[in-house]
Amino acid sequence: MNSNPSSPLDSKSTVSYFLLAGIVFVAVLAWFSISYLQSDKAKKADAIRQLEEQKQAEEKNLEEQRFAEQEARRNASVQGRKSNWTRFDKKNEELLTLLANADVLNKKRIASENVLLDTPKGRFLATDDAERNVFIGIREKLAEATAELEQWQISATSYDATISQMMSLAAPESDVSSEDFAKATGLVERVNKLTTELTAANKYLEGLIAKSDSTSSGTGSLLREQIADIEAARLARNVIERQKEVQQVLDQEEAKLRELLKSQELTRKEKERELLQIQFDLEMKQKEKDIEAARIAAKKELDDLENANLIAAQDQAMKSDIKKIESVLQPFTSKAKAAFTSRGNTTLQDDEKPVSLSALEGFGALEQTESGYTKLLQAALACTANNQRPLGGFSTDIHDFSKAADAQRLLRTHGQAMVRAGLLEK
Repeated sequence: MNSNPSSPLDSKSTVSYFLLAGIVFVAVLAWFSISYLQSDKAKKADAIRQLEEQKQAEEKNLEEQRFAEQEARRNASVQGRKSNWTRFDKKNEELLTLLANADVLNKKRIASENVLLDTPKGRFLATDDAERNVFIGIREKLAEATAELEQWQISATSYDATISQMMSLAAPESDVSSEDFAKATGLVERVNKLTTELTAANKYLEGLIAKSDSTSSGTGSLLREQIADIEAARLARNVIERQKEVQQVLDQEEAKLRELLKSQELTRKEKERELLQIQFDLEMKQKEKDIEAARIAAKKELDDLENANLIAAQDQAMKSDIKKIESVLQPFTSKAKAAFTSRGNTTLQDDEKPVSLSALEGFGALEQTESGYTKLLQAALACTANNQRPLGGFSTDIHDFSKAADAQRLLRTHGQAMVRAGLLEK
């Protein structure tokens, strides 16, 4: 059988076919590789994006939790401050209530004391030393009660203003001071103690007043005068006893110095004696200073006693002329808002008060001359202008100095006592 050999054209076609197939295969393989790589990159990018979104969500959640915790702490702090201010308000209200009650009791005590001191009801105590000493002890113990209550009232009122301001806020800016709360608590205890003392004192004083109603009042001096006399006598005894004590110490020191000097002169050499003499001189100078200090102290006590007696005498003298004072000096003793000045005019003041004694003196109205009498008349006219004060028994006749002289005599004689009694301003 004869075979037909392949032509060169057929061989070339076969090679081209295989070459084309190889190129297609490589292209397909490249396409698959590129697609796989692109798909893997997209997956990675998507995974990274999801991680970022998850991280942001977690951070947002943590931030919201922190904010919620901060808000909860802030609300708890605000509620705590509100609770503390409410507790402080209750304590201060308790203090204000106690102060009001104590003030009523204190005023009642003072009124009862004055009844016994300044009316015949207290005269029976002159013959009852025990009762009088108890009365004096209570009076001395509670002498500072009025000042203490006024000071405590100032503190409580200040606390009340601060509390009202803080409780009006939705969120108080600051908390209650532990020192203020402790002070208010302490004041409550002190006011309670004072209230107990005032209650007991009022009960005792009421008993004394009731006792006086069933006892002869007598005709002696009033209790206030009796107590003043007793105090003056006590001061005098103290001064004498103090003088004796000082003299005794001085005598003892002088005896010791003489013995010391005698011993030194007998046993020491000349130079030692000189040194001791110097020491002795120094000691003597110090003793002289001590003696002088003791003398000054004793003189001061005597002067204080004399001043106390003088004031008591002046006050008693004023009381003897009180009816005439109340009649003649009404232009000066009556209270008004017109304040007389040393320039001879009047100015408006907030409270009604009597005329100032120093203003009358500064104006020259108390000089015992015709000019002084004239200025006193001018002062009276100024003080009573527009019916601000009554003329009373005072005469404004500029041709009759006898009336002005009589009024001036009362002012010169009893001026300081009238100031102490509140009839004139200082």
